[in-house]
Amino acid sequence: MQKTLRYSVPLLGLVALALSGCGTTHPADDRTTSAPPATQAALDGPPAEFVPWLVRAGSICPQIGPPLLAAQVDEESGFEPHEPGPTGTSGYSQLHPVIWAAFGSPVDPQGNPVGPAGTGDPNRVADSVMALGNYMCFLSSSLDFLVSDGAVTGTDNPAELYLAAFTGGLSAVTSERGFPTNSDLIRAQVDEVLAAETEYRWIQ
Repeated sequence: MQKTLRYSVPLLGLVALALSGCGTTHPADDRTTSAPPATQAALDGPPAEFVPWLVRAGSICPQIGPPLLAAQVDEESGFEPHEPGPTGTSGYSQLHPVIWAAFGSPVDPQGNPVGPAGTGDPNRVADSVMALGNYMCFLSSSLDFLVSDGAVTGTDNPAELYLAAFTGGLSAVTSERGFPTNSDLIRAQVDEVLAAETEYRWIQ
């Protein structure tokens, strides 16, 4: 079934720029030690309750599929719940509070919002995964527009730019007009997610 892009791209770019700097790069102590390495979680597979939500959230837009979202949740939390850390990120998707306030809605069994953004539960699988899917589609639409407009240089794998913006904030990409080369942390986290994504391609 053809996926539908639901965002107004020019408006999206402005809002996403406003959220730039709210990436998910973590200080060394920002995650609890209970989160397993991405590679181990990929081998074990996500808990069963995640799979339908990864499929649903991975159908929001054509740029972001279930395997990429699975790899992100794996990298961010190891599919484990988390209370807020020093930067305020919490839950399965570890979204910054500013981003959660814009995308973290409570959802019904079909993934439709049933309350205001920001009032969902980051440690509820449905709310967290749908928020991540919507935010990633938001970022990917912004970056696709910026690439087509010549403001940002694309990459062979567009997911690299999407993940860089997720990790470091959209400004990390726009300030270098392409993939940020001045951050080893962003490069490492993007590479880890892309490597894990290949292990989740059975989720469709």
